Amino acid sequence: MADVVRHFPAERVPHELEGPRPLARLVEDAEPFPVHALGPLASAAEAIAEHTRAPIAICAQAVLGAVALIGQAHADVVLPTGQAKPTSLFLVTIAGSGERKSAVDRLGLQAVYDHEQQLRDGHKRDMSEYEIKKAVWTAERERSQAELRQAKKKQRLEQCGAEADLRALGAEPLPPLTPILVCPDPTFEGYFRLTAEGHPALGLFSAEGGSFIGGYGMSADQKLKTAASVSSVWDGEPLKRVRAGDGSRVLAGRRLSLHLMAQPDVADLMLNDDLLINQGLLSRVLAVAPASTAGTRFFAPPSEAAKEGLRRYCGRIEKMLQVPIPLRPNTRNELEPRRLHLSSEAMDIWIRKHDYIEELLAPNAELSLIPGLANKAPEHAARLAAVMTLYTDISATHIDGETLANACELMRHYLNENLRLKASAHFNPDLRLAGRVWEWIQRQWEEPAIYPAAIYNDCTIREVRERQKALRIIRILQDHNYLSRVGEGMRINGSIRREAWLIHGRILK
Repeated sequence: MADVVRHFPAERVPHELEGPRPLARLVEDAEPFPVHALGPLASAAEAIAEHTRAPIAICAQAVLGAVALIGQAHADVVLPTGQAKPTSLFLVTIAGSGERKSAVDRLGLQAVYDHEQQLRDGHKRDMSEYEIKKAVWTAERERSQAELRQAKKKQRLEQCGAEADLRALGAEPLPPLTPILVCPDPTFEGYFRLTAEGHPALGLFSAEGGSFIGGYGMSADQKLKTAASVSSVWDGEPLKRVRAGDGSRVLAGRRLSLHLMAQPDVADLMLNDDLLINQGLLSRVLAVAPASTAGTRFFAPPSEAAKEGLRRYCGRIEKMLQVPIPLRPNTRNELEPRRLHLSSEAMDIWIRKHDYIEELLAPNAELSLIPGLANKAPEHAARLAAVMTLYTDISATHIDGETLANACELMRHYLNENLRLKASAHFNPDLRLAGRVWEWIQRQWEEPAIYPAAIYNDCTIREVRERQKALRIIRILQDHNYLSRVGEGMRINGSIRREAWLIHGRILK
Protein backbone atom coordinates (compact mmCIF):
# COMPACT_ATOMS: atom_id res chain seq x y z
CA MET A 1 0.00 0.00 0.00
CA ALA A 2 2.71 2.39 -0.99
CA ASP A 3 2.33 6.04 -1.85
CA VAL A 4 -0.32 6.91 0.70
CA VAL A 5 -1.00 10.52 -0.26
CA ARG A 6 -0.50 13.35 2.21
CA HIS A 7 -3.57 15.55 2.09
CA PHE A 8 -2.70 18.15 4.69
CA PRO A 9 -0.63 21.28 3.92
CA ALA A 10 2.76 21.33 5.61
CA GLU A 11 3.11 25.07 6.21
CA ARG A 12 0.96 28.14 5.95
CA VAL A 13 1.64 31.55 4.49
CA PRO A 14 2.10 34.18 7.24
CA HIS A 15 -1.35 35.11 8.49
CA GLU A 16 -1.10 38.85 7.82
CA LEU A 17 -0.26 38.26 4.13
CA GLU A 18 -3.25 36.04 3.43
CA GLY A 19 -6.59 37.08 2.04
CA PRO A 20 -9.78 35.34 3.11
CA ARG A 21 -9.38 31.59 2.74
CA PRO A 22 -12.34 29.44 1.69
CA LEU A 23 -14.15 27.76 4.55
CA ALA A 24 -15.28 24.95 2.30
CA ARG A 25 -11.68 24.21 1.42
CA LEU A 26 -11.33 22.56 -1.93
CA VAL A 27 -9.47 19.28 -1.79
CA GLU A 28 -8.15 17.26 -4.65
CA ASP A 29 -10.56 15.00 -6.48
CA ALA A 30 -10.76 11.37 -5.57
CA GLU A 31 -8.15 9.16 -7.15
CA PRO A 32 -9.47 7.02 -10.00
CA PHE A 33 -10.86 3.83 -8.53
CA PRO A 34 -8.41 0.98 -9.28
CA VAL A 35 -11.03 -1.08 -11.08
CA HIS A 36 -8.39 -3.49 -12.45
CA ALA A 37 -7.70 -4.53 -8.84
CA LEU A 38 -11.22 -6.00 -8.65
CA GLY A 39 -9.83 -8.97 -10.55
CA PRO A 40 -12.73 -11.19 -11.64
CA LEU A 41 -15.23 -8.48 -10.63
CA ALA A 42 -13.69 -5.77 -12.80
CA SER A 43 -15.74 -6.64 -15.89
CA ALA A 44 -18.95 -6.62 -13.85
CA ALA A 45 -18.27 -3.15 -12.44
CA GLU A 46 -17.35 -1.84 -15.88
CA ALA A 47 -20.49 -3.35 -17.40
CA ILE A 48 -22.72 -1.67 -14.81
CA ALA A 49 -20.86 1.61 -15.33
CA GLU A 50 -21.46 1.43 -19.08
CA HIS A 51 -25.16 0.69 -18.55
CA THR A 52 -25.70 3.50 -16.04
CA ARG A 53 -22.92 6.04 -16.82
CA ALA A 54 -22.40 6.24 -13.06
CA PRO A 55 -18.93 6.68 -11.50
CA ILE A 56 -17.01 3.40 -11.61
CA ALA A 57 -16.39 3.54 -7.84
CA ILE A 58 -20.14 3.31 -7.16
CA CYS A 59 -20.38 0.30 -9.45
CA ALA A 60 -17.37 -1.35 -7.78
CA GLN A 61 -18.94 -0.91 -4.35
CA ALA A 62 -22.18 -2.44 -5.62
CA VAL A 63 -20.59 -5.64 -6.93
CA LEU A 64 -18.31 -6.04 -3.91
CA GLY A 65 -21.31 -5.67 -1.62
CA ALA A 66 -23.43 -8.16 -3.54
CA VAL A 67 -20.73 -10.85 -3.54
CA ALA A 68 -19.94 -10.24 0.14
CA LEU A 69 -23.64 -10.72 0.96
CA ILE A 70 -23.57 -14.21 -0.56
CA GLY A 71 -20.02 -15.28 0.22
CA GLN A 72 -20.18 -14.39 3.93
CA ALA A 73 -22.40 -17.41 4.56
CA HIS A 74 -19.92 -19.85 3.05
CA ALA A 75 -16.48 -18.99 4.41
CA ASP A 76 -14.47 -17.14 7.04
CA VAL A 77 -11.00 -15.95 6.14
CA VAL A 78 -8.10 -17.08 8.33
CA LEU A 79 -5.54 -14.35 9.00
CA PRO A 80 -1.83 -15.09 9.55
CA THR A 81 -2.55 -14.45 13.24
CA GLY A 82 -4.64 -17.62 13.22
CA GLN A 83 -7.91 -15.74 13.76
CA ALA A 84 -10.85 -16.61 11.52
CA LYS A 85 -12.80 -13.52 10.46
CA PRO A 86 -16.08 -13.13 8.55
CA THR A 87 -15.87 -12.22 4.88
CA SER A 88 -18.57 -9.57 5.37
CA LEU A 89 -17.98 -6.02 4.10
CA PHE A 90 -19.34 -2.70 5.35
CA LEU A 91 -19.37 -0.22 2.45
CA VAL A 92 -20.51 3.40 2.22
CA THR A 93 -20.79 5.26 -1.07
CA ILE A 94 -21.11 9.04 -1.01
CA ALA A 95 -22.69 10.61 -4.09
CA GLY A 96 -25.05 13.47 -4.74
CA SER A 97 -28.56 13.35 -6.11
CA GLY A 98 -28.73 12.26 -9.73
CA GLU A 99 -25.57 10.12 -9.66
CA ARG A 100 -27.56 7.01 -10.69
CA LYS A 101 -27.19 5.31 -7.28
CA SER A 102 -30.54 3.52 -7.55
CA ALA A 103 -29.80 2.29 -11.07
CA VAL A 104 -26.46 0.87 -9.94
CA ASP A 105 -28.03 -0.77 -6.89
CA ARG A 106 -30.71 -2.38 -9.04
CA LEU A 107 -28.21 -3.90 -11.47
CA GLY A 108 -25.72 -4.92 -8.80
CA LEU A 109 -28.34 -6.75 -6.78
CA GLN A 110 -30.73 -7.83 -9.55
CA ALA A 111 -29.95 -11.53 -9.17
CA VAL A 112 -30.36 -11.25 -5.38
CA TYR A 113 -33.73 -9.55 -5.77
CA ASP A 114 -34.82 -12.25 -8.23
CA HIS A 115 -33.74 -14.92 -5.77
CA GLU A 116 -35.72 -13.22 -3.01
CA GLN A 117 -38.80 -13.34 -5.22
CA GLN A 118 -38.30 -17.08 -5.65
CA LEU A 119 -37.99 -17.41 -1.88
CA ARG A 120 -41.24 -15.50 -1.40
CA ASP A 121 -43.03 -17.74 -3.88
CA GLY A 122 -41.73 -20.82 -2.06
CA HIS A 123 -42.60 -19.26 1.28
CA LYS A 124 -46.29 -19.04 0.30
CA ARG A 125 -46.38 -22.75 -0.51
CA ASP A 126 -44.42 -23.67 2.61
CA MET A 127 -46.71 -21.57 4.83
CA SER A 128 -49.75 -23.49 3.60
CA GLU A 129 -48.05 -26.78 4.46
CA TYR A 130 -46.85 -25.41 7.79
CA GLU A 131 -50.33 -24.28 8.82
CA ILE A 132 -51.69 -27.75 8.10
CA LYS A 133 -48.91 -29.42 10.12
CA LYS A 134 -49.37 -27.01 12.99
CA ALA A 135 -53.13 -27.54 13.08
CA VAL A 136 -52.65 -31.34 13.18
CA TRP A 137 -49.94 -31.01 15.83
CA THR A 138 -52.09 -28.69 17.99
CA ALA A 139 -55.09 -31.01 17.76
CA GLU A 140 -53.02 -34.06 18.68
CA ARG A 141 -51.39 -32.21 21.57
CA GLU A 142 -54.73 -31.08 22.96
CA ARG A 143 -56.13 -34.64 22.65
CA SER A 144 -53.10 -36.17 24.44
CA GLN A 145 -53.23 -33.52 27.17
CA ALA A 146 -56.93 -34.20 27.73
CA GLU A 147 -56.27 -37.95 27.98
CA LEU A 148 -53.44 -37.29 30.44
CA ARG A 149 -55.69 -35.15 32.64
CA GLN A 150 -58.36 -37.85 32.68
CA ALA A 151 -55.80 -40.54 33.49
CA LYS A 152 -54.41 -38.52 36.38
CA LYS A 153 -57.89 -38.04 37.82
CA LYS A 154 -58.62 -41.75 37.69
CA GLN A 155 -55.07 -42.70 38.68
CA ARG A 156 -55.04 -45.28 35.96
CA LEU A 157 -52.13 -46.86 34.15
CA GLU A 158 -53.25 -45.17 30.91
CA GLN A 159 -51.39 -42.09 32.23
CA CYS A 160 -48.10 -43.57 31.03
CA GLY A 161 -49.53 -44.07 27.53
CA ALA A 162 -50.74 -40.46 27.34
CA GLU A 163 -47.32 -39.16 28.40
CA ALA A 164 -45.69 -41.33 25.73
CA ASP A 165 -48.07 -39.91 23.11
CA LEU A 166 -47.08 -36.35 24.08
CA ARG A 167 -43.40 -37.16 23.83
CA ALA A 168 -43.89 -38.91 20.48
CA LEU A 169 -45.66 -35.82 19.17
CA GLY A 170 -42.37 -33.94 19.22
CA ALA A 171 -41.72 -30.23 19.14
CA GLU A 172 -44.13 -27.75 17.63
CA PRO A 173 -43.59 -27.33 13.86
CA LEU A 174 -41.58 -24.26 12.95
CA PRO A 175 -42.73 -21.78 10.30
CA PRO A 176 -40.62 -21.48 7.15
CA LEU A 177 -37.76 -18.99 7.26
CA THR A 178 -38.64 -15.39 6.47
CA PRO A 179 -37.81 -14.89 2.77
CA ILE A 180 -35.68 -11.75 3.13
CA LEU A 181 -32.00 -11.39 2.24
CA VAL A 182 -31.75 -7.60 1.98
CA CYS A 183 -33.28 -5.00 4.29
CA PRO A 184 -32.78 -1.21 3.99
CA ASP A 185 -33.27 0.28 7.46
CA PRO A 186 -33.80 -2.15 10.34
CA THR A 187 -33.70 -1.33 14.03
CA PHE A 188 -31.55 -3.67 16.10
CA GLU A 189 -34.66 -5.40 17.44
CA GLY A 190 -35.97 -5.78 13.90
CA TYR A 191 -32.68 -7.18 12.65
CA PHE A 192 -32.41 -9.53 15.64
CA ARG A 193 -35.87 -10.91 14.99
CA LEU A 194 -35.28 -11.20 11.25
CA THR A 195 -32.04 -13.14 11.66
CA ALA A 196 -33.66 -15.32 14.34
CA GLU A 197 -36.62 -16.25 12.15
CA GLY A 198 -35.02 -15.93 8.74
CA HIS A 199 -31.82 -16.41 6.82
CA PRO A 200 -28.60 -16.14 8.85
CA ALA A 201 -26.63 -14.10 6.28
CA LEU A 202 -28.30 -10.79 5.54
CA GLY A 203 -27.50 -7.51 3.81
CA LEU A 204 -28.26 -4.00 4.95
CA PHE A 205 -28.34 -2.37 1.51
CA SER A 206 -29.92 0.90 0.48
CA ALA A 207 -29.55 3.31 -2.42
CA GLU A 208 -31.16 5.84 -0.08
CA GLY A 209 -28.87 5.40 2.92
CA GLY A 210 -30.55 8.27 4.72
CA SER A 211 -33.40 5.93 5.60
CA PHE A 212 -30.98 4.07 7.88
CA ILE A 213 -28.63 6.89 8.87
CA GLY A 214 -31.54 9.15 9.80
CA GLY A 215 -33.84 6.37 10.98
CA TYR A 216 -34.90 5.21 14.43
CA GLY A 217 -32.02 2.76 14.78
CA MET A 218 -29.51 5.62 14.53
CA SER A 219 -31.47 8.12 16.63
CA ALA A 220 -29.76 9.67 19.64
CA ASP A 221 -30.99 7.13 22.18
CA GLN A 222 -30.56 4.08 19.90
CA LYS A 223 -27.33 4.91 18.08
CA LEU A 224 -24.85 3.36 20.51
CA LYS A 225 -26.82 0.13 20.80
CA THR A 226 -27.18 -0.16 17.03
CA ALA A 227 -23.50 0.64 16.39
CA ALA A 228 -22.29 -1.83 19.01
CA SER A 229 -24.55 -4.58 17.69
CA VAL A 230 -23.62 -4.01 14.05
CA SER A 231 -19.92 -3.90 14.96
CA SER A 232 -20.13 -7.16 16.88
CA VAL A 233 -21.75 -9.00 13.98
CA TRP A 234 -19.02 -7.63 11.64
CA ASP A 235 -16.54 -9.20 14.07
CA GLY A 236 -18.42 -12.50 13.93
CA GLU A 237 -19.58 -12.40 17.54
CA PRO A 238 -22.91 -13.97 18.56
CA LEU A 239 -25.86 -11.63 18.83
CA LYS A 240 -27.20 -11.35 22.37
CA ARG A 241 -30.41 -9.88 23.70
CA VAL A 242 -31.57 -9.82 27.30
CA ARG A 243 -35.07 -8.64 28.21
CA ALA A 244 -36.89 -8.68 31.52
CA GLY A 245 -40.12 -9.72 29.84
CA ASP A 246 -39.10 -12.40 27.35
CA GLY A 247 -35.80 -13.55 28.83
CA SER A 248 -32.45 -13.80 27.07
CA ARG A 249 -31.47 -15.17 23.70
CA VAL A 250 -28.19 -15.76 21.91
CA LEU A 251 -27.92 -16.10 18.13
CA ALA A 252 -24.63 -17.53 16.90
CA GLY A 253 -23.54 -18.09 13.32
CA ARG A 254 -24.95 -14.87 11.87
CA ARG A 255 -23.42 -12.62 9.23
CA LEU A 256 -24.21 -9.13 7.96
CA SER A 257 -22.86 -7.13 5.03
CA LEU A 258 -23.70 -3.48 4.48
CA HIS A 259 -23.73 -1.06 1.56
CA LEU A 260 -25.26 2.36 2.11
CA MET A 261 -25.37 4.89 -0.70
CA ALA A 262 -25.96 8.37 0.66
CA GLN A 263 -25.83 11.99 -0.35
CA PRO A 264 -22.92 13.98 1.11
CA ASP A 265 -24.91 15.84 3.76
CA VAL A 266 -26.53 12.62 4.93
CA ALA A 267 -23.25 10.68 4.94
CA ASP A 268 -21.72 13.49 7.01
CA LEU A 269 -24.13 12.69 9.84
CA MET A 270 -22.59 9.23 10.05
CA LEU A 271 -18.95 9.72 9.06
CA ASN A 272 -18.37 12.71 11.32
CA ASP A 273 -20.22 11.36 14.35
CA ASP A 274 -17.90 11.33 17.37
CA LEU A 275 -19.83 8.51 19.03
CA LEU A 276 -19.52 6.26 15.97
CA ILE A 277 -15.84 7.14 15.60
CA ASN A 278 -15.04 6.39 19.23
CA GLN A 279 -17.22 3.28 19.33
CA GLY A 280 -15.35 1.85 16.36
CA LEU A 281 -18.08 1.30 13.80
CA LEU A 282 -16.47 3.65 11.28
CA SER A 283 -13.16 1.76 11.38
CA ARG A 284 -15.13 -1.14 9.90
CA VAL A 285 -16.44 0.94 6.99
CA LEU A 286 -14.87 1.29 3.54
CA ALA A 287 -16.07 4.57 2.02
CA VAL A 288 -15.72 6.21 -1.38
CA ALA A 289 -16.81 9.64 -2.60
CA PRO A 290 -16.10 9.68 -6.34
CA ALA A 291 -16.24 12.75 -8.54
CA SER A 292 -19.49 13.24 -10.39
CA THR A 293 -19.87 12.09 -13.98
CA ALA A 294 -22.67 14.62 -14.60
CA GLY A 295 -22.15 16.51 -17.83
CA THR A 296 -20.40 13.59 -19.50
CA ARG A 297 -23.21 11.02 -19.53
CA PHE A 298 -24.27 11.46 -23.16
CA PHE A 299 -26.60 8.76 -24.35
CA ALA A 300 -25.08 5.71 -25.92
CA PRO A 301 -26.47 2.18 -25.86
CA PRO A 302 -24.34 -0.29 -23.91
CA SER A 303 -21.98 -2.31 -26.04
CA GLU A 304 -22.46 -6.01 -26.63
CA ALA A 305 -19.43 -6.61 -24.42
CA ALA A 306 -21.10 -4.70 -21.56
CA LYS A 307 -24.35 -6.61 -22.03
CA GLU A 308 -22.47 -9.90 -21.97
CA GLY A 309 -20.45 -8.79 -18.92
CA LEU A 310 -23.64 -8.00 -17.02
CA ARG A 311 -25.22 -11.31 -18.05
CA ARG A 312 -22.18 -13.25 -16.86
CA TYR A 313 -22.16 -11.38 -13.56
CA CYS A 314 -25.87 -11.94 -12.87
CA GLY A 315 -25.56 -15.59 -13.88
CA ARG A 316 -22.60 -16.07 -11.54
CA ILE A 317 -24.46 -14.44 -8.64
CA GLU A 318 -27.48 -16.67 -9.33
CA LYS A 319 -25.29 -19.80 -9.26
CA MET A 320 -23.69 -18.71 -5.98
CA LEU A 321 -27.14 -18.28 -4.46
CA GLN A 322 -28.09 -21.84 -5.44
CA VAL A 323 -25.22 -23.38 -3.45
CA PRO A 324 -26.49 -24.65 -0.06
CA ILE A 325 -25.08 -22.71 2.84
CA PRO A 326 -23.14 -24.63 5.54
CA LEU A 327 -25.15 -24.96 8.77
CA ARG A 328 -24.22 -26.25 12.19
CA PRO A 329 -25.66 -29.76 12.66
CA ASN A 330 -29.20 -29.93 14.06
CA THR A 331 -29.91 -26.25 13.32
CA ARG A 332 -31.85 -24.72 10.48
CA ASN A 333 -30.29 -21.23 10.35
CA GLU A 334 -27.02 -21.17 12.30
CA LEU A 335 -24.06 -20.85 9.98
CA GLU A 336 -20.90 -22.93 10.22
CA PRO A 337 -18.67 -21.36 7.52
CA ARG A 338 -15.60 -23.25 6.40
CA ARG A 339 -12.10 -21.77 6.73
CA LEU A 340 -10.58 -19.91 3.78
CA HIS A 341 -6.79 -19.78 4.15
CA LEU A 342 -4.11 -17.57 2.61
CA SER A 343 -1.62 -19.31 0.39
CA SER A 344 2.02 -19.01 1.43
CA GLU A 345 2.56 -16.27 -1.19
CA ALA A 346 -0.56 -14.41 -0.03
CA MET A 347 0.54 -14.71 3.57
CA ASP A 348 3.95 -13.16 2.77
CA ILE A 349 2.25 -10.24 1.01
CA TRP A 350 -0.17 -9.75 3.89
CA ILE A 351 2.63 -9.65 6.47
CA ARG A 352 4.64 -7.12 4.45
CA LYS A 353 1.61 -4.84 4.05
CA HIS A 354 0.74 -5.23 7.73
CA ASP A 355 4.22 -4.09 8.77
CA TYR A 356 4.26 -1.23 6.26
CA ILE A 357 0.96 0.09 7.61
CA GLU A 358 2.32 -0.19 11.13
CA GLU A 359 5.19 2.11 10.14
CA LEU A 360 2.69 4.64 8.78
CA LEU A 361 0.82 4.62 12.09
CA ALA A 362 3.78 6.18 13.92
CA PRO A 363 3.13 9.62 15.47
CA ASN A 364 2.88 12.28 12.75
CA ALA A 365 3.05 9.67 9.99
CA GLU A 366 0.41 9.59 7.25
CA LEU A 367 -1.96 7.04 8.75
CA SER A 368 -1.77 8.41 12.29
CA LEU A 369 -4.63 10.66 11.17
CA ILE A 370 -6.94 7.64 10.68
CA PRO A 371 -5.77 5.06 13.23
CA GLY A 372 -9.08 3.22 13.46
CA LEU A 373 -9.34 2.27 9.80
CA ALA A 374 -5.58 1.86 9.37
CA ASN A 375 -5.32 -0.65 12.21
CA LYS A 376 -8.01 -2.76 10.57
CA ALA A 377 -6.65 -2.29 7.04
CA PRO A 378 -4.85 -5.68 6.87
CA GLU A 379 -8.04 -7.45 7.93
CA HIS A 380 -10.06 -5.44 5.42
CA ALA A 381 -7.62 -6.48 2.70
CA ALA A 382 -8.02 -10.15 3.62
CA ARG A 383 -11.81 -9.80 3.51
CA LEU A 384 -11.69 -8.11 0.09
CA ALA A 385 -9.44 -10.87 -1.21
CA ALA A 386 -11.85 -13.48 0.15
CA VAL A 387 -14.81 -11.84 -1.58
CA MET A 388 -13.03 -11.84 -4.95
CA THR A 389 -11.93 -15.45 -4.42
CA LEU A 390 -15.42 -16.64 -3.56
CA TYR A 391 -16.84 -14.95 -6.66
CA THR A 392 -14.48 -17.05 -8.76
CA ASP A 393 -15.08 -20.23 -6.77
CA ILE A 394 -17.65 -20.38 -3.99
CA SER A 395 -16.01 -23.62 -2.79
CA ALA A 396 -12.44 -22.25 -2.70
CA THR A 397 -10.22 -23.13 0.24
CA HIS A 398 -7.26 -20.79 -0.40
CA ILE A 399 -6.60 -17.19 -1.50
CA ASP A 400 -3.75 -16.80 -3.96
CA GLY A 401 -1.06 -14.12 -3.89
CA GLU A 402 -2.33 -12.16 -6.90
CA THR A 403 -5.78 -11.77 -5.38
CA LEU A 404 -4.34 -10.64 -2.05
CA ALA A 405 -2.11 -8.11 -3.84
CA ASN A 406 -5.15 -6.75 -5.69
CA ALA A 407 -7.04 -6.49 -2.40
CA CYS A 408 -4.15 -4.51 -0.91
CA GLU A 409 -4.34 -2.08 -3.84
CA LEU A 410 -8.06 -1.65 -3.22
CA MET A 411 -7.33 -1.04 0.44
CA ARG A 412 -4.74 1.59 -0.42
CA HIS A 413 -7.49 3.42 -2.32
CA TYR A 414 -9.86 3.22 0.65
CA LEU A 415 -7.17 4.58 2.97
CA ASN A 416 -6.46 7.48 0.64
CA GLU A 417 -10.17 8.19 0.34
CA ASN A 418 -10.48 8.26 4.11
CA LEU A 419 -7.57 10.68 4.37
CA ARG A 420 -9.06 12.86 1.65
CA LEU A 421 -12.47 12.95 3.28
CA LYS A 422 -10.93 13.75 6.64
CA ALA A 423 -9.10 16.68 5.08
CA SER A 424 -12.25 17.95 3.42
CA ALA A 425 -14.14 20.77 5.09
CA HIS A 426 -17.26 19.01 3.98
CA PHE A 427 -16.76 16.58 6.82
CA ASN A 428 -15.82 19.23 9.41
CA PRO A 429 -19.06 20.37 11.05
CA ASP A 430 -17.55 23.50 12.61
CA LEU A 431 -16.17 24.71 9.28
CA ARG A 432 -19.48 24.05 7.64
CA LEU A 433 -21.30 25.83 10.45
CA ALA A 434 -18.90 28.77 10.14
CA GLY A 435 -19.82 28.96 6.48
CA ARG A 436 -23.49 29.19 7.35
CA VAL A 437 -22.82 31.91 9.93
CA TRP A 438 -20.72 33.83 7.39
CA GLU A 439 -23.60 33.63 4.92
CA TRP A 440 -25.93 35.03 7.60
CA ILE A 441 -23.49 37.89 8.29
CA GLN A 442 -23.37 38.68 4.59
CA ARG A 443 -27.13 38.71 4.19
CA GLN A 444 -28.49 39.93 7.51
CA TRP A 445 -25.82 41.92 9.40
CA GLU A 446 -25.32 45.50 8.22
CA GLU A 447 -22.73 46.77 10.71
CA PRO A 448 -18.99 46.87 9.83
CA ALA A 449 -18.13 44.70 12.84
CA ILE A 450 -19.72 41.94 14.85
CA TYR A 451 -19.66 40.71 18.45
CA PRO A 452 -20.53 37.35 20.07
CA ALA A 453 -23.94 38.33 21.46
CA ALA A 454 -25.06 39.34 17.98
CA ILE A 455 -24.49 35.77 16.89
CA TYR A 456 -25.87 33.82 19.83
CA ASN A 457 -28.86 36.17 20.26
CA ASP A 458 -29.72 37.35 16.75
CA CYS A 459 -28.43 34.70 14.35
CA THR A 460 -31.19 32.46 12.99
CA ILE A 461 -28.96 29.38 13.14
CA ARG A 462 -29.89 27.47 16.29
CA GLU A 463 -26.54 25.64 16.56
CA VAL A 464 -24.81 28.90 17.62
CA ARG A 465 -27.27 29.95 20.31
CA GLU A 466 -24.65 29.49 23.04
CA ARG A 467 -21.81 31.92 23.78
CA GLN A 468 -19.00 29.35 23.67
CA LYS A 469 -20.21 27.95 20.36
CA ALA A 470 -20.52 31.45 18.92
CA LEU A 471 -16.98 32.29 20.05
CA ARG A 472 -15.62 29.12 18.48
CA ILE A 473 -17.22 30.00 15.14
CA ILE A 474 -15.92 33.59 15.37
CA ARG A 475 -12.40 32.27 15.92
CA ILE A 476 -12.71 30.03 12.86
CA LEU A 477 -13.81 33.03 10.78
CA GLN A 478 -10.91 35.01 12.23
CA ASP A 479 -8.44 32.23 11.46
CA HIS A 480 -9.67 32.21 7.85
CA ASN A 481 -9.31 36.02 7.63
CA TYR A 482 -12.99 36.84 7.34
CA LEU A 483 -12.86 38.70 10.67
CA SER A 484 -10.13 40.50 12.62
CA ARG A 485 -10.20 41.28 16.33
CA VAL A 486 -10.54 44.90 17.43
CA GLY A 487 -8.17 45.25 20.37
CA GLU A 488 -9.98 47.93 22.37
CA GLY A 489 -13.53 47.23 21.31
CA MET A 490 -15.74 49.58 19.32
CA ARG A 491 -19.22 51.07 19.14
CA ILE A 492 -21.68 48.84 17.33
CA ASN A 493 -25.42 49.38 17.20
CA GLY A 494 -25.07 52.38 19.52
CA SER A 495 -23.21 50.52 22.27
CA ILE A 496 -19.53 49.94 23.08
CA ARG A 497 -18.66 46.29 22.57
CA ARG A 498 -15.51 45.15 24.38
CA GLU A 499 -15.31 42.06 22.18
CA ALA A 500 -15.60 43.04 18.55
CA TRP A 501 -14.38 41.78 15.17
CA LEU A 502 -14.17 43.76 11.95
CA ILE A 503 -15.80 42.10 8.94
CA HIS A 504 -13.65 41.57 5.84
CA GLY A 505 -14.55 40.36 2.38
CA ARG A 506 -18.17 41.48 2.54
CA ILE A 507 -20.05 41.04 -0.72
CA LEU A 508 -21.11 44.44 -2.06
CA LYS A 509 -24.87 44.72 -2.51
